[in-house]
Amino acid sequence: MTTNIPPTSIVVEVLGDDNYDDWSACMKSYMLAHDLWDLIDPADHQEVDSKPIDHREGDSKAWRKKNAAALHAIQISCSPRILSRIRSIISAKVAWDTLSNSQQQHSPSHEVQSVESELSQVSGSVSNEMNGPLLTLYKHAHNGDWDATKNYLDQYPNAIRATIEPYGGTALHVAVSAGNLNIVEELVKLMSEKELEIQDNAGNTALFSAATVGITKMAECLVSKNPNLVTLLDEDKTTPLAEACARNHKDMALYLYSVTPVEFLCQDNGNHGSLFLQYAIGAQMLDIAFDFLHRFPYMTTTMDIDVVKSNPLIRLSAMPEIFQSASRLALWQQWIYSCISIEPIATGGDNFCICMPDRSVSGSKNITLQVLSKLCGFAINLLTFLGIKQIYDLKKIHIYSDKILRCMCEYISNLDHEEILEAGIIGAFHAAVKHGMVEFVIEMIKACPHHTYRLGNMFMSSVANRHEKVFSLIYGLETGRALFFPLVDSSSNTVLHQAAKLSPPSQLARISGAALQMQRELQWYKVSFVHSTSLKRKK
Repeated sequence: MTTNIPPTSIVVEVLGDDNYDDWSACMKSYMLAHDLWDLIDPADHQEVDSKPIDHREGDSKAWRKKNAAALHAIQISCSPRILSRIRSIISAKVAWDTLSNSQQQHSPSHEVQSVESELSQVSGSVSNEMNGPLLTLYKHAHNGDWDATKNYLDQYPNAIRATIEPYGGTALHVAVSAGNLNIVEELVKLMSEKELEIQDNAGNTALFSAATVGITKMAECLVSKNPNLVTLLDEDKTTPLAEACARNHKDMALYLYSVTPVEFLCQDNGNHGSLFLQYAIGAQMLDIAFDFLHRFPYMTTTMDIDVVKSNPLIRLSAMPEIFQSASRLALWQQWIYSCISIEPIATGGDNFCICMPDRSVSGSKNITLQVLSKLCGFAINLLTFLGIKQIYDLKKIHIYSDKILRCMCEYISNLDHEEILEAGIIGAFHAAVKHGMVEFVIEMIKACPHHTYRLGNMFMSSVANRHEKVFSLIYGLETGRALFFPLVDSSSNTVLHQAAKLSPPSQLARISGAALQMQRELQWYKVSFVHSTSLKRKK
């Protein structure tokens, strides 16, 4: 008989220290229904067959299979902490008996008395096990029930700083992770600045959890009580600002950027600033990235040594989608793109600042502002429906990416040869060629003209990856043509070898139909052959 054990249909709640009676009743019913209970209590097994399977052949394959099924059902119905008690047991009956015996040592009355005793201590140290009253507090905070939470804290005031397992966070951590803003606001009123700095088992403060969730008002509530939270983190941990960017929470990132001291981002050799900048670029929060970069251009090549272990320039070189050369717009979209006018972005010594979202308008009593806000929202929705807003946003991204690239290249142009090699700039150059980023290649050639001797390998890369614009750009450089032939890579392949290989799948996918794809491949080979012959003749 095949026995399936669905992990979510055995018990209502996994076994803890306060629900053994309900758990055991559900487990017994389950095992009876699946013909497994005779393994736990042979005397209670009533079948027509006078010899149960475990009596007929104790070491049989069938018995082992049933024992494994029963043991697995018990294991997946226990909490991780309870499972640790029976992890090494291989008999379902022994596991059952072990849990039954341990229940006598963890009765509800014993647990409540233990937790109440700990809660009464002046230090506020509370049981680190999710049981008894602490489990109740967890549920109230998670469900957003402030009245129940308040009643609990009135009875056990020190529990507000308790760390609740298995995550090791406080009730505030629980409320933040569950997105219960009202509970967070009330708990913050009751907690001291020091209590807001409590970290969970992963080293995260409540502010870091808020950055993960993305509810900006939570962060505002926490920071207004304790501004130091934006810089409080364990070693090798990301900042709340970097976390908001990594999670793509734009409003949260804007707020945290406005309250995070730039001195903190620049300390430790700019490690935190570099990571934040890379995440901001990766999330296409280019207005924030440009604001920070134009104030601290040296962050272009500053390495993050703990998490990503890269720098913003390298990150930018792997994002062709934010540059205009990667756009694939229809004719009507190109026409709209050309007609859209975007206000110039301040640079250099201008007082550049990013716009923070205004959350006061919706709640304003000024009827005029409310009406204008509604009309503005209607206009935005209409533009979104027509696809114009997407084109506007795309053009804005292109403008910002161009500004960021120029800012980076201006800084790079002042570096010496050794600094360029240490910063991985050559690798970023190669990545840009591989991704067909024409704008990046142009600016890099302008910034590092003394490195044009490396263009030979990049020329071959443009052929291998089928980027015709980059191919034409590099080939058009008179100063570099003499270096292009003869060209061989590490496998002794020439440009013609690269042209003879099949295009990358991403390039082939842009052309519909095998016939057109074949035609395109032949064109690449012919062009490479003509240019190679021409270069050889000139040489």
